[in-house]
Amino acid sequence: MAAKLLRHVEESLADARAVRRKVSRRIVPVILAAYIIAYLDRANAGFAKLQMQERPGFPDDVFGWGFGIFFAGYLLLEIPGALLVEHWSARK
Repeated sequence: MAAKLLRHVEESLADARAVRRKVSRRIVPVILAAYIIAYLDRANAGFAKLQMQERPGFPDDVFGWGFGIFFAGYLLLEIPGALLVEHWSARK
């Protein structure tokens, strides 16, 4: 009976390792791509800040508020936007 239980535990551990490997292969590339896009977004905001301080003369606090509002709106509308795109996609 102990051998049977031990074999069952070993099979469960092997299954858990297989699931972790499968999840890692699928999730890690998506997370890496999202990180790269977020980094590029922040870098582009930094370049925009340089030009916005020169031309319209925005101070740092105005730029910070504007950028914060942009990200708050992006965060709030990301999921509803994805649902709308899925509902009215070009494939249909």
